[in-house]
Amino acid sequence: MFLLALVFSATGCFKTWTVIKASGPPSALQGKAQMAVQFESVNVRVGNKDQMTEQEWLDSREKDEHRDNYTDSMSEANRTFMQGLRQRADGVEFVEGQAAPGQVQMTVSWIQWEEGMWATELVKWPSEATARVIFTLDGETLDEIEVRANQETSMTTADPRARFRTIGKRLGGYTWSFLKSVNG
Repeated sequence: MFLLALVFSATGCFKTWTVIKASGPPSALQGKAQMAVQFESVNVRVGNKDQMTEQEWLDSREKDEHRDNYTDSMSEANRTFMQGLRQRADGVEFVEGQAAPGQVQMTVSWIQWEEGMWATELVKWPSEATARVIFTLDGETLDEIEVRANQETSMTTADPRARFRTIGKRLGGYTWSFLKSVNG
C-alpha cells in the first residue's frame, strides 16, 4: 500500500487541494507573474472537539504560554507557507501584503486549527490545519481552493511551532501545485 501511495504521489495523481470555485478552464490565474499574499484567521475554528473561535480559544487558556504557543505557531505557519510557495515558484513572484489594482490577491484564510499535543508516546495527537486559499482580482473571486495538512507529534516534534513550520511549508507547496496545474 505504501508503495502504491508513493507511486501516485510521485506521478502527481494525488490532489493535495480541493477546488471550491474555479474560474476556468482556462483559469483566470493563467500567466499571472505576481501575486500579493495575505493571511487571516477571522474564520478559524480552534480544536478538533471544541471548535472555538480564535478569541474564545485564547480567552479559555489559563496560561500565557498556551496563548503564546498559538500565536507563535500561527506566525510560523504563515512564514513557512510563503517559503513553500517561493521554493517552487517558477517565474511567479509572491509578495506579502495588499494587491495593487490589476494584481491578483491571494488570501490564505485559516479555517481549522488543531495544535495537537505530545506528553508521551501514549498520550499524543497530531497538529492539523486547514486553509481556504482565495484568489481575487480587483475584489472579484477568481478561484478558491482548500488545503489541509497534519504533522504527527513525537518527542522530536513536541513543540507545536516546529509542527506548524512543517504544516505551513506543505500547505504553501500544495497551493503552488494548484497554481502549476492551472498554468498547464
